[in-house]
Amino acid sequence: MGLRVATWACAVTVAMTLASIDARAEAPSKADVARATELKKSGDELAHASQFREALKAYDDSYALVADPAILYNRGRAHEALGEFAEALDEFEKFVATAPGDMKTRVPNLETRVQEIAHNVATVVLQCPVAGATVVIRGKTAGTTPLASPIRLTAGDAAIEV
Repeated sequence: MGLRVATWACAVTVAMTLASIDARAEAPSKADVARATELKKSGDELAHASQFREALKAYDDSYALVADPAILYNRGRAHEALGEFAEALDEFEKFVATAPGDMKTRVPNLETRVQEIAHNVATVVLQCPVAGATVVIRGKTAGTTPLASPIRLTAGDAAIEV
């Protein structure tokens, strides 16, 4: 009987410790929020200046501090401006999946934008009987076989090497 009480006490302690770890992971510090806000603002300024690569870096740094869905939308717009439609679609879909309803309603024609981007994206499904073969698409390594999922890329001609 004493063993059961001790075991139960350990389980409660572990559960309480895990809950406190989760709470800390979900609540960024005020300093992180302030820094993320600065980085987002910097990314917005860079995007307005058509410096989209630099904007993406600022957005990445901001999102690493605070997972604000608005950053996903901004990243999608930057990728779209760079003609990187597959990446833009990924970001817009993450935004749609994670943003609260009121945030999504503030984006004019969101559904139409996502559909237009999707029309510029091709999906490659590659089946290869050789495990560990490197897949190169348009000169960039896309992974090794077997590929876990289809590959999205901007529509158009593409050299694929396996």
